Amino acid sequence: MAFPAGIRSGSLAEYYDKEEIPVEKTVKLNPYSDETKTYFIMSASVGLGPHGRVYVVRKKNTKTVFACKEIPCDMYTEPHQKQLLECASIQLQLCHPNINSPIDAIYDSAILRLYIISPLLGDARELVSRDEARPSLRESMGASGSHEPMTESMIWKTLSQIVSALRYLHGNPLGRGPVAHASLKPENIYLDKDGSVKLMDVGMSSELRITAPLNLHISVAIDLYKAPEQLETNSKGDSVPGVTNTLLSGDIWALGCYLYELIFKKRPFTTGREIDLYLSITRLPRPIELPTRLPTKQIPSNNDSPNVMQQSQSQFSDELRHVLNACLSIDPAERPCLETIAEAAKRMM
Repeated sequence: MAFPAGIRSGSLAEYYDKEEIPVEKTVKLNPYSDETKTYFIMSASVGLGPHGRVYVVRKKNTKTVFACKEIPCDMYTEPHQKQLLECASIQLQLCHPNINSPIDAIYDSAILRLYIISPLLGDARELVSRDEARPSLRESMGASGSHEPMTESMIWKTLSQIVSALRYLHGNPLGRGPVAHASLKPENIYLDKDGSVKLMDVGMSSELRITAPLNLHISVAIDLYKAPEQLETNSKGDSVPGVTNTLLSGDIWALGCYLYELIFKKRPFTTGREIDLYLSITRLPRPIELPTRLPTKQIPSNNDSPNVMQQSQSQFSDELRHVLNACLSIDPAERPCLETIAEAAKRMM
């Protein structure tokens, strides 16, 4: 098998050592009491994704620590393996401050494993502890694990950085056509305590399509983030050009889903079956109204009329409501372009 640019042949052990980290564990000794026991175990695993497990590794010659995604390629057909290698090659060549691009990729043909080496975001021990204690990062604002409510200014700041990365990807970054993220979701959006955003796993969706065009290097998005036109494309088996446009517009839809979660702290849709997901999308009340503050105290009147209850007000601006509704438009032609969202974020920050 010929390797695309940046992929080298060999074994992980030639260049990296898996780094085991002591992780604190607390278990409940009795389901009927609060008695617990705390102990430590050694773990190199950061998490398990749709393609494989992620480890903490240390480079042999520099002793630098990285994150390593191990993908078992023997579970894919040969065309799918080529797509994975092509996707890893594209990731290696991306360069944007809001994208966590890999620095190395190794294919071990002896055991059919692809290793993608990326900068480790955050503290390794915290990442391991978080993954073991709370496998779903949906409640948090990405990988940062923060459960604090986000202010609107913070939402705009986060949105601005994600849009900047998507504009780079959609803008023909490598001279071979646009690249869609195709897997935009909280788990793939790292947000640190300072509010800096890094997108991860560009193009690494949970599904692989042999029919995806080579100049796009990706496939359809994760189930709950599929746009309605993606669901229709799957059922109709559209041509390659249709798939290309669908993937790019799907990123805008996924951005709207993530924005919905930032505002409401819950998913906009919760079903995984495609037919149920499509029905949930069409039945979402529109326009989407943002959360309001609790009604304030009654205002005493200066005449004999009854006291007047002050009207509740939205916690968020009309601009944010407009962007959310536009991104989650069922018709992809009605969704805003990334430039429009970027301009709105710039005005509101």
